[in-house]
Amino acid sequence: MVNATDSVSAQDRSCKSAVPADNEVFLYSDANFGGTCTRLEKVGSNFSSTDTLGIPNDSISSIKVGNGVRALVCRDIDYKGDRQSHLQNWSDLSNTVVGNDQISSIKVLQKRKAVQMKFINRTDKAIRIYESVGGVNSYLGTVDPNVGAVIGSDVMTSITGMIDDKQIGGGFQIKDENAKEITIASNDKGAVQMTLK
Repeated sequence: MVNATDSVSAQDRSCKSAVPADNEVFLYSDANFGGTCTRLEKVGSNFSSTDTLGIPNDSISSIKVGNGVRALVCRDIDYKGDRQSHLQNWSDLSNTVVGNDQISSIKVLQKRKAVQMKFINRTDKAIRIYESVGGVNSYLGTVDPNVGAVIGSDVMTSITGMIDDKQIGGGFQIKDENAKEITIASNDKGAVQMTLK
């Protein structure tokens, strides 16, 4: 199914400057912002396949993001597979969960006020942290066993944790930028829960 915003007119999508405007996302075919550049310029744009942009599938290697937007990139078409929301420039996507030359669909979303949250993992397994953004779960980061990590997210977002592709208990909404510490622990029955302080 093709979204209404997938229809790409004959407008010029080339990157006219080295720096995107606040509402723009630049997609590059090579790492370090090299190769062919394609410009997306509208918050709320949804492209269920990069083919609709004239970009071959699995051919994006770096991204620049304007100050007012975030780029939600997905490994598969129709916003499926591994997903990650980029609020900053990435010169080499091979260091991301989606990967280099792997993007197949993309959404341009409005950036909101960011907060830093401290996660403390008191379990013996790595926990992957996701937020609900643009209607899908977007990867934020991983908290290794028996350590802590600081991960950035948005105020008024839903946070969930995953172990081995299974959601753990205690998914919740971040509503207050002062509520920033999340403890992940297992009980005597082996159930894992996230608790917000």
